[in-house]
Amino acid sequence: MKHRFLHYILSTLLALLSLAAKAQNKTPNKLDTLFPAAQKGYKKITVSVPKANKEQNLKLELLVGLTKQVDCNTHILIGNIQAQTLSGYGYNYYTVESDGTLASTKMLCLNNTTTKKFIPLAPYFTNYNSALPLVIYLPETMELKYRIWKASEIMLKPSLPNVVQQPTCHKNDNHHHILPW
Repeated sequence: MKHRFLHYILSTLLALLSLAAKAQNKTPNKLDTLFPAAQKGYKKITVSVPKANKEQNLKLELLVGLTKQVDCNTHILIGNIQAQTLSGYGYNYYTVESDGTLASTKMLCLNNTTTKKFIPLAPYFTNYNSALPLVIYLPETMELKYRIWKASEIMLKPSLPNVVQQPTCHKNDNHHHILPW
């Protein structure tokens, strides 16, 4: 009798845990369906970050780019990331605007070798939020990477700058303003 009761309790507990896990998995998908479908030539990527302590001290750095064979010069992808608001809900999503054009320095590369590198747009920072999915639309040829940044618990106070008194004109001069130097 004890064995049967214990088996019943354990199977009920497992069923409840299974339902809870399914409910958690459906929440981001339900929110994800609120966002528009990707336009032609674009893909929609949804990122869910884990719950963290003191999320107000965290930031996400979005890095959208291309992997290319490049020389010794410094390269950057031309374009930008635009934040947009989901109408009626107030949730943000992000759209990448870039045609894949690269800019680079023009140094002389003596060895003429190339390496495969990830070339990103200028980084874009956004708030860390585990309650909502991060939805980003980017061209199909590009990839998304992200980093999580954590602020220090220590807040620093700047020291007061040296106050330099600027020279002024005398009243007898034709100029009645503060000189810029």
